[in-house]
Amino acid sequence: FADKKRYDELAMSGEYGARDRIERTVVSIMGAFFNLVQQEQLLDVIRDTLAVSKRRLELEEIRRDLGGSSSTDLLNARVNYNNDQSTLLDQQLAVTIALNELNIVLARDPLIPVVVKKEIVIPPLPMGYEEILKMAQEENSTLMTARFDKRVAEEDVRIAKSAFWPRLSLNGNYGYADRALFGDEIIPGTDRRRHSIDSTVGLFLSFNVFNGNVDRINFQNARLDLLNRDLSLKNIENEITGLVRETYTTYEKRMAKVKLEEENTLTAQQNMELQKELYATGASDSLDFRDAQVLYARAQVSLIVSRFDARISLLEIQQLIGKVAVE
Repeated sequence: FADKKRYDELAMSGEYGARDRIERTVVSIMGAFFNLVQQEQLLDVIRDTLAVSKRRLELEEIRRDLGGSSSTDLLNARVNYNNDQSTLLDQQLAVTIALNELNIVLARDPLIPVVVKKEIVIPPLPMGYEEILKMAQEENSTLMTARFDKRVAEEDVRIAKSAFWPRLSLNGNYGYADRALFGDEIIPGTDRRRHSIDSTVGLFLSFNVFNGNVDRINFQNARLDLLNRDLSLKNIENEITGLVRETYTTYEKRMAKVKLEEENTLTAQQNMELQKELYATGASDSLDFRDAQVLYARAQVSLIVSRFDARISLLEIQQLIGKVAVE
């Protein structure tokens, strides 16, 4: 019975272990996918910035030809345009690397193109901290695997302890023989066929008196293994509790940062549009326009990165509670 229960617990441990590996694989794939989306969004920001820098350079060249622009403004515009081109090359490389990483985790050829929707949607989290903690304690794959491993160790102790008990064996045997005799030497009047039936039943009681303390050593090892499994389980429980608190707090902070970055991006965009109009009419100099351009680009980048970080935090929470959702 202990063997049977041990195999049942091993089966459940293997099931949750497989589930844990599947969840980790899915999280890895989704993380690579969101990273590709992020890099594609950053590439669009840099392209827009480069287009603005190119237009600024063209205006400075026109003003120089008309005698209304200094050499310093033209040189600054050209340097900024070249810097933006360099940044574009770096970002194109980042997109290529992100694409390769996604294809690799999907076990595909790294050169296979992938078209993504350039948007990171952050679904709402429909539960609070206490509910998340409870679900993690009940459904987390790593934790459940450790619990079943402990149960396996408990059955190992029972099996090792059984070596000290008397062993009772019941044996049974049944035999039937049917023999026919033929030939000239058979005595007349005797039976040519012979039958025999025999059966035995045995009940044996045995007890191991001494085998070099092997059974005692096995029992002690099984108990030590159970102790280690119990300590490992408690350690994982503490880690899960700490991870839930840390991940939930991180998610809240990152969501708050997303809202802040959205407001900052909108303000930077309005400032950029205003500086563009002032620069076109000559009411603003080249440096003020460049500062507004850089601030707007930085705000866009910060918003994209904060959305990516918040989505990864949500994904980590879903993994902790065993509810990874592909959206």
